[in-house]
Amino acid sequence: MFKRSIVVLLVVVAAGLIIAVTAPPHLGSPARIASKAAGAWQEVGQTPAYDMQVRHTSGREYSVTYPRWQYVDEPFQLQGEQLVHDGGENTMNDAVTKISYTNGSDELTIGDKGGEHVHTLARISQ
Repeated sequence: MFKRSIVVLLVVVAAGLIIAVTAPPHLGSPARIASKAAGAWQEVGQTPAYDMQVRHTSGREYSVTYPRWQYVDEPFQLQGEQLVHDGGENTMNDAVTKISYTNGSDELTIGDKGGEHVHTLARISQ
């Protein structure tokens, strides 16, 4: 009886450890920006509220038009779970721009390297 209780306890502890190790990464797994970013987006809580267009051009390449910062298409590249723009020719002075997808709220966040200029955008259309 005592040995059986120990075996049952070990099985329960092992199952608990397996769940504790594998469940959190899946619950907090990053958004799949590659399949979510393309479309039209509009700034939230800004006046005026600028629109941003994101187009998937090929492979890991995207084209972004965001009039708040630039009126022409800018090239972005998928890096992990973000779209990243190198900031132009003079990377010492120009900000690295990153676009992230917020899972669950269907919003994008665009910001510069220093975090000084960050904007949230909600989807208008895909």
